[in-house]
Amino acid sequence: MAERGCLKDGYFKNLLVDNVVHGLNSRKTTTGLDTSSRSILASESGNTFFLKQGEISTTLTLPPPGTGLEYTFIVNKKPASGINYLIKVHNDLTTHLRGSVACSDDQSSHNGVHHETGKRLDFKNYGSFEAQVGDWVNIISDGEHWYYSGSCHIRNSIGVL
Repeated sequence: MAERGCLKDGYFKNLLVDNVVHGLNSRKTTTGLDTSSRSILASESGNTFFLKQGEISTTLTLPPPGTGLEYTFIVNKKPASGINYLIKVHNDLTTHLRGSVACSDDQSSHNGVHHETGKRLDFKNYGSFEAQVGDWVNIISDGEHWYYSGSCHIRNSIGVL
């Protein structure tokens, strides 16, 4: 077993064992998302991103999939009418987002859980589909694809395209 890393304050940080990085997910918070477009870095794995622009459509691009990479995105300011918060995969034709979002107001036969596969997650505010403060998704990679789970207040306010 090939190991590489350092022990600091009793915790391993970014320990590489058999080509899998361990210890990336020490919880951090990024609150200053103040641009309309931004690439998320692999080194930001474990971060929680608060989507709070409100008046600005925002596109966040995930890095290429890497085993154990994980990010959480939480709406903490409702987007204005016509504004979207997009989270998309990097430019790769074979990488997808796969998963489900549970919506609290959905009374349909599938019990409020929507399973979808696509290239981007869309927190939207169009018509009756309004992302709300507290809507969230967690995204994690197996090294080949991205997998997400999340929760929203209003059905279809988080979509996958």
